[in-house]
Amino acid sequence: MIRAVLSEGGEGIDDASLPVVASRVLPVLARHVRGIALLLEPGGDVDFCVPASAAGRASEFTGEIDRLRPRGLLASASLSTVDEHIVIVPVGVRESVRGFLVLGSPGPLTSADQAVLNLAVSLLSWESTAMARAERDLDRWRSLLIDVARVEGLTVPRLTELGITGLDPARGVAVAVQARSGALLIIPSSPGTILCSDDQGGIIGLAGVDADGRSPSVLRLLAAREDVRSVGISEVLDLTRPADVRQALAQAQEAADAGVGWSPHGELRSRSVESLVEASTMQAWARAYLQPLLLTAEDAELRETLEAWLAHHGQVDATAQRLGIHRHTVRHRLRRIEGVLGASLEDPSVRADLWFALRAVLPSSSPLVRSEPADGDARE
Repeated sequence: MIRAVLSEGGEGIDDASLPVVASRVLPVLARHVRGIALLLEPGGDVDFCVPASAAGRASEFTGEIDRLRPRGLLASASLSTVDEHIVIVPVGVRESVRGFLVLGSPGPLTSADQAVLNLAVSLLSWESTAMARAERDLDRWRSLLIDVARVEGLTVPRLTELGITGLDPARGVAVAVQARSGALLIIPSSPGTILCSDDQGGIIGLAGVDADGRSPSVLRLLAAREDVRSVGISEVLDLTRPADVRQALAQAQEAADAGVGWSPHGELRSRSVESLVEASTMQAWARAYLQPLLLTAEDAELRETLEAWLAHHGQVDATAQRLGIHRHTVRHRLRRIEGVLGASLEDPSVRADLWFALRAVLPSSSPLVRSEPADGDARE
């Protein structure tokens, strides 16, 4: 097969990139099995395929790719239909998956076919090591540039000297990308960005913005990837100022920590506290917190009283008027609630916890009572 690969390209593969090597290996592989061959990126996008029409089939393998990705180089997949046999094999070295090779043939692979497939994987994996080394070198100097920017800021002459285009340091943003559990993020290269790996399996960086304050589209594409949990974006700041660089990086990290998907820092202030917690987690906590109350025989009336009292800012008279009961009845129920929960309603943190818990467990058809504060005495 090596002779066929060399004749396919007419030259050696020492200095070829992975897509170039794939363009030589995959045609030989596809001809050998009389089928199709695709090299997919770790996220599932097509890097190269034979024939070209096979690119449209990449989505068929998304589910298997997602299943294999967290397992690294230790797992492969074999799928069969009436008229086709599919094999999916990871490509990479040292537990680092650089892509997936998909091979489709009319029937199961013979031992000779398997040997050719193994050689193809070896050639592609071998080339991926050279790419990985080059990417690590790029990653190091990008990381160094960001560290320098924290102290000195970004300057146009320095960016020009390094060949970085599309980034006006006077108006830029910081970026923080968090991976989903078990995912290995591939750092994209794009004009107007300086991206590098962080020490937690994610990506950090700096990027330019256009006249309308929009960041490069590659960042939004990152947010849409299944292996990405969140992409935090800072507010637009002057990255020539070291203090602004540090502030931007901190904002991006805060936005990535708090959000899912595309998460601009500027939108955090408009979000509620509940939005920072997954709904299932919030509901599980709320039911456990309120369980003593929910198990009482007076559950419905105690909850109704508590909801109204909290909605009226702890005003007993307003609560009594809203519920159509005597103020002494309200006080009696509040004391009963304190006894059941083992907590004082005078504690502002307890009131806050109860408000969020009730919002989480109430059915959507029964919203909390909402009212403007009414005149009346506060709870005594």
